[in-house]
Amino acid sequence: KSSMIPGYYIHVQPGQSFLAGGCYMPMPDYLSAIRQEIDYNTPEFKKIIQHKDFVQYFKTLDAEDKLKTAPKGYEKDHPEIDLLKYKSYVVMHRLSDKQLNSADFPDYCTKVFKAMFPLLLFLRRTKQ
Repeated sequence: KSSMIPGYYIHVQPGQSFLAGGCYMPMPDYLSAIRQEIDYNTPEFKKIIQHKDFVQYFKTLDAEDKLKTAPKGYEKDHPEIDLLKYKSYVVMHRLSDKQLNSADFPDYCTKVFKAMFPLLLFLRRTKQ
């Protein structure tokens, strides 16, 4: 629960279930490291979040807690400023009650998490 290691999350609640993962509200040093990794390896990061499987399940990163201005250390006209404004690097895939209760839910869950896995590897690499 309080781990800062990027991982998977399953939320089960009637009418509000979802699969999620990533790194939610990391500590400032870790958030800076994630931003630096994205800045240094933008093509790799974009390849992950633009992959067809990723887009199929998540569309994009969850922008709920996104900064309105450039983060410390980055110019507002940085070419990838939109990717660097996130305060959390998480994704979410909503589930219907029917999906959650279906016999093939474990397989479906595996497909969703498999699409998320490259993002988690990228985020975990910054934790080292």
